[in-house]
Amino acid sequence: MGVSFGLRECFSGLPQIPLEAADFSGSQGPACCCPPSYRFDAICQSSVYARRTAGCQASPWGSCNEAVTLGKNEGIAPPRGNGSCNFLQGAAQLKLGRQRVLARKWAFGSEQAFARERREVKLEVKGGRKQAAQPIGVFDSGVGGLTVLKAIKKLLPMEDFIYLGDTARLPYGTKSPQSITRYALQSALHLVARRIKLLVVACNTASAVALEELEKAFQPTPIIGVIKPGAAASSQASASGRICVVATESTVRQGAYETEIKRIRPEAAVVSIPCPLFVALAEEGWVDGPLVEGIIERYLRPAFFAADSFKPDCLVLGCTHFPVLAKSIRKVLGPAIVLVDSAETTAAAVERELATRGLRRDRSGDRGNVTFLATDGAERFARVGSLFLGEPLSPLAVEIVDL
Repeated sequence: MGVSFGLRECFSGLPQIPLEAADFSGSQGPACCCPPSYRFDAICQSSVYARRTAGCQASPWGSCNEAVTLGKNEGIAPPRGNGSCNFLQGAAQLKLGRQRVLARKWAFGSEQAFARERREVKLEVKGGRKQAAQPIGVFDSGVGGLTVLKAIKKLLPMEDFIYLGDTARLPYGTKSPQSITRYALQSALHLVARRIKLLVVACNTASAVALEELEKAFQPTPIIGVIKPGAAASSQASASGRICVVATESTVRQGAYETEIKRIRPEAAVVSIPCPLFVALAEEGWVDGPLVEGIIERYLRPAFFAADSFKPDCLVLGCTHFPVLAKSIRKVLGPAIVLVDSAETTAAAVERELATRGLRRDRSGDRGNVTFLATDGAERFARVGSLFLGEPLSPLAVEIVDL
């Protein structure tokens, strides 16, 4: 059964007032309506709260006073202005605690974005010919996810794709978990609004930090991250069980690869190294030469070259930007180390998910199309993206969008 929800205006960009100054007198009972300046509009379908809010579209917590109290406890101040703050509808799909967390993060920073995103989007994945004809959505913080898109296209050439690179806000790896989650939710919302049948989070950082929130927010749309496929591949590839992961700061901090690798292979020993400069090198298209090799050697020396080093036999490229550096990494480490990137295993996971849900597109002999979206810099996206995608990409083919 599909879930419909209204995409909402939230707190970011709205003037805030002290909660102590808000007057909510007269707001009572489930049929209440707060003064327009302080409304918390929502329809809460949570089984726990539905009886308390039957017929109430003013507050998901039974009365506006309760909403304010709970909001105050969560650090949420009511917005000021003529608009209302529409919390998540379809809350039956979320625990209320998750709903409050999400409500703080759904921030669309412009009137144009709000006008676009408040359109109703129906999430419906049933299988069948109509759904199978819909595109696959893929997003990343920049162009690194094009390595994943390339692998999926190779395996599923008949499918249509929409790729979104959030180039205005890259890199995600140095941002806070709250910002990463907000960016991921906004990117996913834009793709869902374009009627995708499956979402691929082609960003290790977003997969490590925000995958659970994305899965809860967009049920029943199937969502596939890159962490689990990469962990599975490295667990199988390592003969000794000593595995090194290179990734962004946020991915390393979350410990997502270690957790997943040890779930698959409990005896494995895993060390993770944050390599933020790798992203900058990849985004600049600097993928070889003495400078690049020197940076690689500096990052990897403690694990591979020190006298008391960890001596792993497998290196996981835990960021979709890193595969373009693979030749230089191989030159530094030598041929004995197995390099693992999650692009091919993610593509295989996408194929399995589509087959299981009856969503594979049957278009024999016909190749699919790709729509490229970016949040900034079409020329730069096309120039660097061509390196990741392995084929020429024209700036004219890149649509700039506002999230």
